[in-house]
Amino acid sequence: MATVDGFAAIALELGTGQTSWETLPPYGATVELIHGPQGGYHFWGRYRFNGFPPDVSVSFVVTPIEGGDAINDPTNRVHRLDQRGLVRTDSGWECAFPELVILTTIHAPSDVVGRRFRWQILMQNTATHQYATAEREITIVDNDP
Repeated sequence: MATVDGFAAIALELGTGQTSWETLPPYGATVELIHGPQGGYHFWGRYRFNGFPPDVSVSFVVTPIEGGDAINDPTNRVHRLDQRGLVRTDSGWECAFPELVILTTIHAPSDVVGRRFRWQILMQNTATHQYATAEREITIVDNDP
């Protein structure tokens, strides 16, 4: 596995889906805004990877395409392990359930609906501290208000 400044070149894919994996193209994807029961807003994040062992920390960063600060908390990290948030697949590992990408800075759907964002995942191998990233350009939609 090639590394540069702590970043590892592994297969890492970012997707979505509440009940199962939904592939997102690199550009032009849409994700559904969810109004959570506690009053906040989020969408579903999923990931697949091969090249790290099943002991990783994961965080997301969602920033406006036109620039500006993240609309989520990029320091919010989750630790996932085999059978504790990760499941084995034919080609590596996948999250066992959707992760909440909580949009901490928005107050209403109008803050984000119809706008384009850069959505990144940052994954860290817990043993080696190497990182891997993947990203998608998304538009947030609210088709199920």
